[in-house]
Amino acid sequence: MDIFQLMRQTNNYELTFYEEPSVSLRAIIAINNTVLGPVLASTKIFNFNNFEKAANAALSMAYYNTFRSALLKTQFGGGSIILCGDPKKVKNEFYLRALGIYINKFAGKIFIARGSDLTEEDIHYIWRETDYVLGADELYLKHALSPAQATAKGMIYGLKAAVKDQFSKDDLSGLTFVVQGVDNIGYHIIEELLKFDNVNVIITDRIYDKIKEIQDRVPDVKVVRPGEIFKQKCDIFISSTFDNNLTPEQAEQLNTKILTSSVNNLIDDPQTQKIIAEKNILHVPGYVINGGEIILFESEFYGSEPDSVEQKLFEIYNITLSLLKTAKEQNISVNQAAINTAKQYLENISAIKKLR
Repeated sequence: MDIFQLMRQTNNYELTFYEEPSVSLRAIIAINNTVLGPVLASTKIFNFNNFEKAANAALSMAYYNTFRSALLKTQFGGGSIILCGDPKKVKNEFYLRALGIYINKFAGKIFIARGSDLTEEDIHYIWRETDYVLGADELYLKHALSPAQATAKGMIYGLKAAVKDQFSKDDLSGLTFVVQGVDNIGYHIIEELLKFDNVNVIITDRIYDKIKEIQDRVPDVKVVRPGEIFKQKCDIFISSTFDNNLTPEQAEQLNTKILTSSVNNLIDDPQTQKIIAEKNILHVPGYVINGGEIILFESEFYGSEPDSVEQKLFEIYNITLSLLKTAKEQNISVNQAAINTAKQYLENISAIKKLR
């Protein structure tokens, strides 16, 4: 594994490996860009098969987190934290407090935030050892939203923009949705979708308990096996699984008009991208619409009022519409339009900061 080649591919300038054997802590931290401000790191705990996959995941997350922040014009840079191991086995008070001690070594260049892989209890353990935490104090609680809820609400605004573009509809009523993966963000996406009239929702997950929790509340939700989910006819397919997860074989099965995800980058393989384009499926990359959690944490960081969060969540609608328009006008993918727009914003901010 050529670490520096991997870093160059995603323009990451810092990749750190850290181990504390006494608590089985193995952490990989990627820092992609700090032009906009300190890094707000997405955190993932997963038992990767090897450290090359883990490093790749860290670099990819950091790369797209930079673009996500730039599109939203936030004051956070892009980075990530990958914790290697089975969370059921390694995660405990001492493991998390050791992580907090390690975060201190970055002296404010990186903040860790509560997310889908870190519970409220987890983040409070980390908070005992470091001040560089978001999502742990009362400022966070005043918004009455969890990061997953904020992400889901932001994604709904993005989906409305895609539906406006594709179907000339102003809301999501009467449409059919597939949600692949119903843990945390996926669960809240379903909650938001069911607020609209006459929506049909098809779901799948590999863990039955998650499925049952939704079925108990909404018996009309259709459940299919994980291997059958891609064949389902729908208007919008939403994946809430893993980055770079869609294979060419799965893409061939898709029967949807719009494809998106709660993860930053569902499609990495060029063959998969080609298939999606040939099937005339509008692919809205996750990082374009999944920035609700950043908006929430920026509001906490700078002490903004709850109303400002809702206003900025709505801005995801305008950002998505603008990118869809640019992609059509320039005959490029939405992904390329988003990357171009984000890079231009970063270049402009960088140029301004040089004047200081």
